[in-house]
Amino acid sequence: MKKGMKSTEYGGGIAMRGKKIATGLLALTLAWGGFPALSGSVSADNPGPMINLLAADMDVHFEGGTSSFVLSNASSGGTQQIVQENGNNALEFRDASLGTNVSSYFYKRFSSGTLKDRINQVYNQPVGSQPVDFILEYKLKRTAMSDKPVAKDIYAQIQFGNFDNVNVPRFPVAATTITGTAAYTSTAGTLQTVNDVDISGYRFTVVPNGGQRTISNLEIGFSTRVDTGGSDEAYVIDDLAVYEVGSVQDTVPPTAPSSLAVTGQTDTSVNLSWAASTDNQGVTGYDVYRDGTLALSVSGTVYGAQVTGLTPATSYSFTVKARDGSGNASQASDVVTAKTNISPGSLPTPFGDQDIGTVGIAGSAVYDANSGSFTVSGSGADIWGTADAFRFAYRPWTGYGQIVARTASVTNTADWTKAGVMIRANLSPQSPYAFVALTPSRGTIFQDRLLSGGASTQTNGTTAAAPYWLKLVRDERGISAYDSYNGNNWTLIKRETINLPETIYIGLAVTSHANSRLATAVFDQVTVSEAPPIESTYAPFPGTIESRKQWLWDKAKTMQEESGPLNITQYVAQILDGQNVANNLQKLDAMYQTYDYEQYKTMAKMYAYLMVGDQFSSTMMEHVRAYFASYAYAELAQTENLRMSNYATGYLVGQYFPDLVDLNGNSGTTLKSINKANVIAMIEAGVHKGWAEYESPEYTFMTYFCLNAIYQYSDEADLRQKAKMAMDVMWFEWANDWIDGYPISSESRAKGDSVSAVDPSWRGAEHTALSWAYFGAHRAQQAVGESDNSAPSLYRPNLEYLGLVLYRGMSYEPPELAIRIGQNTAKEYQSRKTTMQNSSGRGMKIYHQAFVKPMWGLATEVQYERVDNWIEDLPVVLRWHSDAANPLFRLSTDQGTAPIGNYDQPLSHRIMQDGEAAVGVFKLENSPTTNYINALFPDTGSIIAKEEQGGWTFVNAGPMYFAFQFVKPATWYYQTNTDPSNKVKTTAQLHPTATLLYNYNILRSQADKNGWVLQTADASEYADFAAFKSAVLTNASVDASHLDETNPRLIYHALNGDTMDITFDAASAAYNNTHKINGTPIAYSSFKVFDTPWLQQDQNSNTFTVTEGGEQLVYDFANWTVTSLNPNEGTDSFVDSELMPTHELEKVTVKRTVRRQPRSLEP
Repeated sequence: MKKGMKSTEYGGGIAMRGKKIATGLLALTLAWGGFPALSGSVSADNPGPMINLLAADMDVHFEGGTSSFVLSNASSGGTQQIVQENGNNALEFRDASLGTNVSSYFYKRFSSGTLKDRINQVYNQPVGSQPVDFILEYKLKRTAMSDKPVAKDIYAQIQFGNFDNVNVPRFPVAATTITGTAAYTSTAGTLQTVNDVDISGYRFTVVPNGGQRTISNLEIGFSTRVDTGGSDEAYVIDDLAVYEVGSVQDTVPPTAPSSLAVTGQTDTSVNLSWAASTDNQGVTGYDVYRDGTLALSVSGTVYGAQVTGLTPATSYSFTVKARDGSGNASQASDVVTAKTNISPGSLPTPFGDQDIGTVGIAGSAVYDANSGSFTVSGSGADIWGTADAFRFAYRPWTGYGQIVARTASVTNTADWTKAGVMIRANLSPQSPYAFVALTPSRGTIFQDRLLSGGASTQTNGTTAAAPYWLKLVRDERGISAYDSYNGNNWTLIKRETINLPETIYIGLAVTSHANSRLATAVFDQVTVSEAPPIESTYAPFPGTIESRKQWLWDKAKTMQEESGPLNITQYVAQILDGQNVANNLQKLDAMYQTYDYEQYKTMAKMYAYLMVGDQFSSTMMEHVRAYFASYAYAELAQTENLRMSNYATGYLVGQYFPDLVDLNGNSGTTLKSINKANVIAMIEAGVHKGWAEYESPEYTFMTYFCLNAIYQYSDEADLRQKAKMAMDVMWFEWANDWIDGYPISSESRAKGDSVSAVDPSWRGAEHTALSWAYFGAHRAQQAVGESDNSAPSLYRPNLEYLGLVLYRGMSYEPPELAIRIGQNTAKEYQSRKTTMQNSSGRGMKIYHQAFVKPMWGLATEVQYERVDNWIEDLPVVLRWHSDAANPLFRLSTDQGTAPIGNYDQPLSHRIMQDGEAAVGVFKLENSPTTNYINALFPDTGSIIAKEEQGGWTFVNAGPMYFAFQFVKPATWYYQTNTDPSNKVKTTAQLHPTATLLYNYNILRSQADKNGWVLQTADASEYADFAAFKSAVLTNASVDASHLDETNPRLIYHALNGDTMDITFDAASAAYNNTHKINGTPIAYSSFKVFDTPWLQQDQNSNTFTVTEGGEQLVYDFANWTVTSLNPNEGTDSFVDSELMPTHELEKVTVKRTVRRQPRSLEP
């Protein structure tokens, strides 16, 4: 089996119950119907195995990857899906408040089968015969804990048809809430059994009535419900069973089927018949095997089958086995062979074709060997909903693979005619599938159905017309759908995980979307082949700066397109490379006719105009001018990136559209002058006080994006010089914090996984990707940007502008010294930094510390004189090298309805660091809605071992170890990237971009006053992980005796011998010596803007100094010059940037000398 695939078990099974059966039950002697006679009695001391009668009627373990349950009311907001629980399939039922305020009820109805027959057999016994008890049982785990569950409507039940409530009850198992069961209330994160021990009504009695009334059907149902306005409620079930109490195991198999014969064949099917088998219990089904592999199953009363999905002109062998209600299988029948007919359409081997579902006009498929094209004609109502109707030209494929085809033409179409490539689990109309298609008026689309008989979903692709290329790839990541205008440059539409069998059907599908019409599509360049190894999509490793930049540029050209034109970077990049120019210009034109509320989008559109505007038509230019005239470019009370976006765009509007008047009535020189002053004021603040949105992957890049535009397109040398020097400082900070693939720094304006999980497995299309291009990493970069991320609903392409600054025509390059610092893989240091402004430009103090080793680092921050309400920060960041994704430990505090892990609250959460250790105290302030602290431990393989002892959680992360402890009680939870965002934090508001990107073990502590301790160590300092644990347990100590005082105080004796002493203080006030090491207050006021082995700058200083390898650059922000010093040669050389033409500045090189080891700061 390929990775990620599961084998499917067929046939019923016998469940062994550990539960004792009550004494006094008499055996039934049943002579008819094929059920075994029971001799003697079954005692409590020797209960024996009981038969799960339901196992013969349905897939009780959901191993087939599908659900046979039906949602009774589609408007209820209910959904169901197969999920993984400890490597096994299980079924989740969910109710969302988005639907009507009724329960979501899922049912499976049986009109025939072993269980129904057995119950009716009991009802047919003479009145006064011994009643028979049955027990309903299943495994249960709650997966979404609503803040407004409706307990009475969260239940399981069994319902009988043809009831009279005298001889036959309607509800033998009545609707009894499951919310009080141990399985439902458990937080252990594992499935637990629910049966009559938990709910007595799950044991029900069938009383013989002499056949006066029997049941026509039976229904097993599960209900869940959340009240209006509440978060989702969901639970998972598995191992569904209905046991007959006192039944005993049948070990006698049926006789083998006889007289197996071939009764007909087509090019893709063979018809079989056989004579019935016999069994002491009764035959419940027949399994048909093709070449030794199970092909299909039919009921025990059917003695023939059609095996479909075969290859034309191919010989097959067939056998049949019978099975009974206990899962016993007979010997195989005799073997018969058959050869399918030649394909009437001359399809190449092993392709076949057939209509799927109910079609109005029979379809066809013909292959032209001369042109290598397939002509597929199909009618059918649609490929959509819960069942499909279309023509399918297919071949079987086992394991990972891909299909590529060009849809050359589609004729005789309706509005929603669909022609494309498909992967399908089977050839039934209800089969799970993945389908990427071209439509006549809607462009490309991707559709899928995750469950057999489930609903279909659709994702829009590129706005395009035939001819157009389509591709589906099945690999260990799931199924990926692509489209392309040329078959070389592919755009990802969507990647989806669909539970499919190992062998699937792959091919070409056409539905006319009108059953009275036969639409025809011509496909050429069709190939079906092995899926390329996913490593082939990784960046070159180790690569060069140029090869890494080229990889990112290519990524920019293949971004996912969804829900209309959004990907301005993709369109511009393709136009610049001469790709799909006309279509991309149309999309850009549509974007200029859309107003943007986030003003960094205006800057992206300014880039587009300046980079490819020479290809705009006069009509498109009218749209461009109208777009830029719809804004007011003036001083804003906004965040750093939005202010810079507004000012820089306004400046360039004044320069390039001198006659265009903004909403404030300004234009030309006036508009340019106003916004030049605003840009310079922001640059001055950034280089003197530190950029407020430091190391924020999402927002730092937006400011950099604007500065790069000023440097590239401004016609004023002084402004260009200031922009260049400001970008240089950004690069030096990124280089300082970089350890071979990972940034080690606390982060401002950073929330959630999408901006914290930045590593070689995946990072956003932002400044850490730009850093990686120049600095490299210890392993290949696997994925970049939200198009590459498989987390549900993460996609926001309008934020991905990285490609625009990577264009080969951009003239800015980071300083050589920054590149050398960033590429240094032997960093080992402590650093301190200060940021003196908030994102709105108002004064505050943020003190940062970092402890860095070559393969890991710990960074923290604490805020003072705080005057804003921004809570988007990562105040504790611990990263380490790993070959697995997301090697990051972090802390967060719950905030309002925000999803778990997204925010922190500096007003309530106070932190200090001493080298390898950090501590924090928490106090409920300003009436936040919750008082939880969360410690997020990634469950991605980046943690080698996690153990608990003595109140500590110990982690072996490979190159380093760490130990974490909450002072107040804490509980473990588990949340995956496919779970709803409110699974653990039940008050979280559901939002399409709020899901986690990765799986986490979350340690969650709730208290109005709380504290925590984090101790880290390099693995080289200890003999092994056990030695580290022993050191912490023996030498470290926590004094929490003052934690419940008015201002919580926590004292920690760390492994380095220091005593850390933190008392809760006000973030809005100045620091007042409340953080102490060995009794001495930390002198935060002496922290510099930069104080690292390479970077030095005092607070509010005009001088920023960079030292690396004996070379030094001095930035003078009073005169806006850069001086290069070469002390190793005993001489100074000066470069006065202000006096040099800008194009000459690019030629200045800094002489390299022998690299020295960087110095380390004293703690």
